Amino acid sequence: MIWKPVTLINRTETGQDALGNSIYGESPGSQFPARFTPWDAQDIALEGREVTVNQRKLLIRIPRTEFPDCQKVQFEGEIYEVIQVTDLSPRFTLLYVKKY
Repeated sequence: MIWKPVTLINRTETGQDALGNSIYGESPGSQFPARFTPWDAQDIALEGREVTVNQRKLLIRIPRTEFPDCQKVQFEGEIYEVIQVTDLSPRFTLLYVKKY
C-alpha cells in the first residue's frame, strides 16, 4: 500500500463585504499520509452504486483526536469535499469525500 500526502484545506475569514458579511478564503493546511480504500460489497449495498461512483473513502494515518477540522482536502491533484469523518482509533481517521 502506497501512502501519499493529503493536504487539508482550511477555510479562513479574509475580510468583510459592504454589508458586514464575512468573506472566506481557502488556504492549504497540514499534510498527512493517506490512501484511498476500496468500497466493499456491504458499503455498496447500503449506499447504492450511484453514491460509490461519486464518493471515495480516504484513510488518513493520524488519530481522530489529532485531525483538525476542515471542509476540503487535496489528494493526488484533486480537491475533495469532506462528507463524513469516522474515528478508527487508535491510529487512523477515515474520511468519506466527494469530488469537488
